[in-house]
Amino acid sequence: MTLNPILLLDEDDQEFVRQFVLSSGSLKKLSEKYSVSYPTIRLRLDRVIRKLKAAELDQKNKF
Repeated sequence: MTLNPILLLDEDDQEFVRQFVLSSGSLKKLSEKYSVSYPTIRLRLDRVIRKLKAAELDQKNKF
């Protein structure tokens, strides 16, 4: 059985994913919520995506 990769993220990244979903995927809304620029939010999203891909790959390699 594999874990949901989102559960392997730290709490801050899990909250970021939650806010991303609640904002309907709008990076503009997220940038306003976090009071940072759009490029900063984009970089954070890219980092979370890399973490999720790495977690999935790690789980696949365990089996």
